[in-house]
Amino acid sequence: MATALSAPVGVEADGTFRGASEAKPRLAYFDPIRVALTVLVILHHVSIAYGGSGSWYYKEPDAGPLTQAILGIFNCVNQAYFMGFFFLLAGYLMPGSLARKGPLAYLGDRALRLWVPLMLFGYLLNPLTDALAARARGEDFLLCLITKIGHNSFGLGPLWFNQALMVGAFVWVYVSRLSHLQGPANITVSVDALWQPGLHARIALAIVGCGALAFTLRTVVPVGQNVFGVQLGYCASYVILFFGGTWGARYRLLERITWQQAWPWLTVSLTTLPTLWIFGYYRGLMGSTLWHGGWNLAALLYAFWEPMVAAGVIMSVLAVARRWYVKDVAWVKRLAQASYAAFIVHAPTAVACSWLVKDWATLHIQRFLIAGTLSCMLSFAIGIFLTKACARMQANRLENVPAPLVTAAF
Repeated sequence: MATALSAPVGVEADGTFRGASEAKPRLAYFDPIRVALTVLVILHHVSIAYGGSGSWYYKEPDAGPLTQAILGIFNCVNQAYFMGFFFLLAGYLMPGSLARKGPLAYLGDRALRLWVPLMLFGYLLNPLTDALAARARGEDFLLCLITKIGHNSFGLGPLWFNQALMVGAFVWVYVSRLSHLQGPANITVSVDALWQPGLHARIALAIVGCGALAFTLRTVVPVGQNVFGVQLGYCASYVILFFGGTWGARYRLLERITWQQAWPWLTVSLTTLPTLWIFGYYRGLMGSTLWHGGWNLAALLYAFWEPMVAAGVIMSVLAVARRWYVKDVAWVKRLAQASYAAFIVHAPTAVACSWLVKDWATLHIQRFLIAGTLSCMLSFAIGIFLTKACARMQANRLENVPAPLVTAAF
């Protein structure tokens, strides 16, 4: 693998960069990954309402210990990789887009696709979601909605992701300009020199970096504490995977992952997976807040557990998708195109579905399965409608008008 990475793909003789998304047609096998990750985001948030770990607009009381354990494990494993995977894909597709459009046009496009939906969510969909949650708790929907909007109750909600991607875009544009001023290859060469040994050594180094940075960060900002609407305790892997993706685009790395390279890391992930609960059980730390951060062994284990689980999952998904999803499938492509819009609207739809099914089943786990299924279906249905509506509006405009707001963020 080291030989394969020795000749960067898409770097011209003059030092300009031709990224992954520019050097090759659209990567069809990213489509099912985007759809699956969006579904996981929706299910992750719905599960919180019924006893899963995390914070959400609406939670039902009296979840049984078994339901809390099942949904808690589900969310804990999801958290280890799914948002980091999103950042990896976003970073991977960024250099090619920047190379095609140039810095100003690229940042303008990012602002349209990321910042405008963020504002719409913050000022409209966030109060709507709060009001739906209030109604599900038996409070007055209209009074809550008017109060929230009247008091300018802005909230990022799940669209903290947009805010983070916008920051990443500005940083990457600055780094790209800096590298150009200093000589096109300087920064890239220094990174290449650091990562010479090969793919497995690079992954191991990334795991160590993620774990060490997460542990250090959580001594200051524990998991569960928001700063500017973002849980900084989880951001170590996001940053490393995002900028790892931008570096990997130089070699089209995600397009070269094979099952032979992935299975050792899947073995590591599966071996690592139960250690968190084994340690917690024998040390009496189940339900403890020590995992959230601080100078203790539980926080250290959790910080390194996450990237070790994520490595095998991400590598395996990429390898399987690359091996088996070799051409466009119309309905998968349609869902992938709608996945960003589904992500934007999923908060109010998920809370509305939880309200709708309150009396449909007795057990929390049953309501989770019903509400989760309905939330996914409704979010993607709205996403498809919005995507088609924007496409129709775009078709009636001049060719130089920016792309629709609800096209993919990455």
